[in-house]
Amino acid sequence: MPANECEKGTVFDVGEEITCSGLYVCVPCGYKKEFVEGNILPRCFDCIDKEDNPDNLTKDLGLWELIEAKK
Repeated sequence: MPANECEKGTVFDVGEEITCSGLYVCVPCGYKKEFVEGNILPRCFDCIDKEDNPDNLTKDLGLWELIEAKK
């Protein structure tokens, strides 16, 4: 794995395999969740279900940003 994949601020798409265990934030809504290396990044339903998003503006934006890597 390239070193930059576990750097804070690296952004990953929904459906990608997690290459670095750690704390991630959903880019559209800010929801934070820990993920484990080897799993697949899921869609964040929290950002889609927000009542203040009646048009589902973030529906197709599935990105997770690594904010803290776990060793």
